[in-house]
Amino acid sequence: FEAVRLEHRSSGPSRLDSLFLWPTERQARDYCNKETLCVLRVAIIQERQRFEGPWSCVVGLPLPLTVSRLREHALRYWRADDPTEDREVLLDGMVRVVEELP
Repeated sequence: FEAVRLEHRSSGPSRLDSLFLWPTERQARDYCNKETLCVLRVAIIQERQRFEGPWSCVVGLPLPLTVSRLREHALRYWRADDPTEDREVLLDGMVRVVEELP
């Protein structure tokens, strides 16, 4: 994913050095239902740079996953051209947590 980001969106935040957020509580809960370690918090974003990519490109990828298939998913992620897909937000910046959700 990082190699594709450097090729196609080099000015965007890196998945290796970002906060991961979701634009809505529903999307955050959908993600948490797929992961075992998850804490939901409401935060105010104090951003420097952000990117919204479809998290279906990085979660639950079909196996076996070849390098070329992984590259296809990475390209789709960094292009982010389908506005109907649920998004994760990569944030290069800070947040102020205002509430922890049950």
